[in-house]
Amino acid sequence: MINFEPNIRIIIDEINIGSPEKENIQEQKMTRYAIRNVVKDIVKILKTEGEGEFTLPDNDYGGGYEFNRFPVEFSVDLYVNYDDSFNGYKLNAQYSQEDDTVEISIVYNPSDLKTSLYDIVGELNEVLAHELEHSLQGYRGEFDVDDDEETDSLKYYLQAHEIPAQVAGFKRLSKLRKVPFESVVRNWFKTHGEFHHLNNDEQEIVINKLLEYKKY
Repeated sequence: MINFEPNIRIIIDEINIGSPEKENIQEQKMTRYAIRNVVKDIVKILKTEGEGEFTLPDNDYGGGYEFNRFPVEFSVDLYVNYDDSFNGYKLNAQYSQEDDTVEISIVYNPSDLKTSLYDIVGELNEVLAHELEHSLQGYRGEFDVDDDEETDSLKYYLQAHEIPAQVAGFKRLSKLRKVPFESVVRNWFKTHGEFHHLNNDEQEIVINKLLEYKKY
């Protein structure tokens, strides 16, 4: 079971944040294709299976997801649990560079699944875009694991590897929902206080960094 902690995503050294290089259009296209297929597999499990631990893709040869022109073969470890003590769901994810695995934990009230599914699908798109950006960072040699975890929430969210990953996730959700990027960002920080643990001033610092990065 994955604990819901604000620093659950894997940590690397903090470096200076520069302007992002122009993204490869084909890479963006294949990332979207990968996300759609993984989300489809996860939703199928939520609709047809109960609680449990699942490794995706579920195939005969035991390998990971492979998509043409997406340079990283990766797997998904999915943890599904019920909890009727709250309404809705909780979802979090992290990426393991060591074995190219995205770990996703979903805890939800089973009586709310039908009403929560729309939001779950949106958030799955966001976290997968975020974590697959980390996989691409590793492929490009930009993602180096450090033994020292950053425990300060503000410093964590301002790390150079986190800014582009956050932008990738929020851009995906913005396009999916046809909602302005800034609105998606502000809503996430408003509704995910249990994860980010930032006060209002700190949230504005991070949001401005994300908006600045998005312009390039």
